[in-house]
Amino acid sequence: MTVAQIKHYFQSRTGRLALTYLVIIMAMTIIFSMMIFAIASRQFDRPLDGHGAGRIIMGAPDNLRVLLNQRAEEARAELLLSLLFLNLGMLGFGMWFSNYLAARTMAPIERAMQEQVQFVSDASHELRTPLTALTSLNEVALRRKNKITDADARDLAAKNVAETNKLYLLTTSLLGLVHAEQKPELMQPVELQRAVSDAMEHVLQLAQEKSITINDAVPNVNVLSHAERLAQVVKILLENAVKYSHKAGTVMLYTKTHDNIVTLFVADSGIGIAEKDMPHIFNRFYRADQSRSKTRNDGYGIGLAIAKAISEQLGMNIRVESKVGVGSAFSIDLPLTHGA
Repeated sequence: MTVAQIKHYFQSRTGRLALTYLVIIMAMTIIFSMMIFAIASRQFDRPLDGHGAGRIIMGAPDNLRVLLNQRAEEARAELLLSLLFLNLGMLGFGMWFSNYLAARTMAPIERAMQEQVQFVSDASHELRTPLTALTSLNEVALRRKNKITDADARDLAAKNVAETNKLYLLTTSLLGLVHAEQKPELMQPVELQRAVSDAMEHVLQLAQEKSITINDAVPNVNVLSHAERLAQVVKILLENAVKYSHKAGTVMLYTKTHDNIVTLFVADSGIGIAEKDMPHIFNRFYRADQSRSKTRNDGYGIGLAIAKAISEQLGMNIRVESKVGVGSAFSIDLPLTHGA
C-alpha cells in the first residue's frame, strides 16, 4: 500500500476503528509485559536467606551471590528481549486482528447506512412522481387562456384527488414500513384462523372485483405471535396473491405442521414470478417486470418488504416458491403454543 492509501484508510471509519482496537490491544499487551517483567525482577532480586540454594555451597557464599546476581541479570535481559519480541509479534497480529475486527464491526453498520440512503433516495423518487403529476396538471390549467368550464374543473379536481391518493398510499406504506421494523413488545398465543379471517376482510372486495375465489383451509390452532402484525402479514400476502391472479382464479390458504411448527401457505394460480426477480421481491420499492408491474392495483413495491420486516421481528421465516405462468406460494413458519 502507498502512503496515500494508508492515510486514506486510517481516515475512513473502518481505519479509525481498527486503530482504536490496535491501541487497546497493544496497551493491554504492554501492561501485561510490564507486570510480568516486574514480578520476574522481584524474584531475580530476592536475597538469599540461608535456605534453598544458599545452603548448597556453604563454603563460598560470596561467589554464589556473584554467580546468582550475574545469572539474574542475564535472565532479566533475556526476559526483556523476549517480551520485546512478543510485543512486536503482537503488534503484527494486532494490526491484522484489529483490521479484521473493525471490518466485521463496521460491515452491518455501513450496510444499514447504505440501506437508509437507498431508502431515502427511492422514497424521494417515488414521492416526486405524483408531485410532478400534480404540478403539471395545475400548471397546464393555469396556462389556459380560455375560461375553464365546470367539466374541466371537475376533471382537474378528479385527477388531483387521484394523485393525492397516490401520495397518501405511499406515505402510509412508508409509515407502515417504519412501524414494521420495530419489534413488538408482547408475543402471545394467537388464534391463527382469527388472524386469517381479519386479513380476508380487507381483501374480499378486491377479490370480488376480479371474481377470485379464496379457499380457506386454515385450522383453528394457536400460535405464538402478535395478532395485529400477523394479520397484517397475511393481508399483504393475500393482496399480493389476488393482485397477480387471473380473473376468476383461485387463492388458497392452508397449513402444514411439523415439529411443533405450523407453516401457513398463501398460494395463487396467477402469473408467477420470473426467476431473475425472485431474489429481490422482498426489497423495498422493487417491482418486477412489466407483466407484474403494469396492473391496475399496482402499488409501490413496499408491501412484501413490510411483510418481510414483520416476519423478521416476529421470528417467522417467510419464503416463496413460484413458476411463471403457474403461480406463486408464499409461506410463513409459526410456532405452535403448548396445548394448541
